[in-house]
Amino acid sequence: MSATHTLIVSRDPDPQYGPDAEIRCNGVTETCAEWVECKVAECPANTGGDDTLYDVSDVAHGQQHRYFDQQPYGFWAVRSGGCYAESRNDADAQEFAEEQKLGSGEYPVNVEVDASTVIITLAEVNA
Repeated sequence: MSATHTLIVSRDPDPQYGPDAEIRCNGVTETCAEWVECKVAECPANTGGDDTLYDVSDVAHGQQHRYFDQQPYGFWAVRSGGCYAESRNDADAQEFAEEQKLGSGEYPVNVEVDASTVIITLAEVNA
């Protein structure tokens, strides 16, 4: 399996500082797609006619929708076209780089989004 993302790590020469790290997406896939709340006014989910959206993954006004049951309320979402892992570029990447004790450089990684958590694994590199 080829890497779906690249982890870019840079470290300060002073070892007391942790790494700076970010994730670059090499092509949005189902495992990393970012979903945002549907704001289309005529969407059945936003007009009280959400009985036309039955499944947790259904189509309305030409877009695939997915229902997110999050507190304090659930909502229908559509894909933004972006990568959730890349858009976060925050503590998840830095924490992973620190846990793996990665030095400065670029590393092929795979990511999977589980609810709102980014799961990062080093990709196997074929020699």
